Amino acid sequence: MTQLSKLVGHEIVLELLTPVVRPKKKSGKAQKVKLVAVESAGIWVEYPEETTNILLEHVGAMLTTPVFFFPFSQVRYIFVMGDLVALSEKAF
Repeated sequence: MTQLSKLVGHEIVLELLTPVVRPKKKSGKAQKVKLVAVESAGIWVEYPEETTNILLEHVGAMLTTPVFFFPFSQVRYIFVMGDLVALSEKAF
């Protein structure tokens, strides 16, 4: 099993229990994010979809990419692609 801290710098798929960044947005949608850091209480991620929304609605441009903190209590699941070949049974 891979430790989450070893995935820093890699892309992960994250689904939140409730939308923390945009409360009006429906939960239940998994998003690809880049894991930036892991703390005992949660994770820091680069969240491209939310960054785009913030730029369009509020800022217009930023010199650096914002990172978002999500506490583990708000995370429904996280998954990454392993190094194994995945096959669909329907393909055979």
